[in-house]
Amino acid sequence: MPQAALPDLNTAYIIYRREVLNTIKSRNYTAMFGSLFAINALLPENYQVEISDKKYYDMIAQKVFVVCKHCNEETRRDTIKVHDIMTNLIVSTITGNISEKLWDCPKCHKPNNLSKSKMIQEIPKEPTFTKVVPNPPNRTNALNDRNELHKKLEKWAYRLLDELEHQMSLFRLEYKPKDEDMTDNEFMNDPEEGENIEFQA
Repeated sequence: MPQAALPDLNTAYIIYRREVLNTIKSRNYTAMFGSLFAINALLPENYQVEISDKKYYDMIAQKVFVVCKHCNEETRRDTIKVHDIMTNLIVSTITGNISEKLWDCPKCHKPNNLSKSKMIQEIPKEPTFTKVVPNPPNRTNALNDRNELHKKLEKWAYRLLDELEHQMSLFRLEYKPKDEDMTDNEFMNDPEEGENIEFQA
């Protein structure tokens, strides 16, 4: 992208960012989605944030480990093979489940009950940016869904906005004007309010 295009991109980003924050408060979700997606579209393709349940949860699964009750060895959750076995009549009557999920430890090859297996999740240091977020939450038929949905959408929107700000920051640093005629404060100045916008690095 030409260097001259950076101020225009920055101006559009500031406008859409302000709109995102306003629409979260007003619960105007259509405008919120539109503004977030517009910010993503402003970025070059290799800086864009992907929205995908599969990629996001696959990434999380790589950081979850199950512990074998026989040998106490840890195995990545996404690498184990899970199979169903039928439960006996007494167990199915008590639990309501006609089958249970088992996984075989790749170290000692002994079976483990998945629901009873100890799991350990590797927690990355914050802040961590993955360049991918899950799909936005959907409304259910629960009675308290209206307020719960707003909380979930708000959390999701801020997560996506954080990722977008990080990518915008990386893009800006890589394409910083060479002549230095425009200072950082001038470049980041809000054209309407005269305030400085801080990007999250």
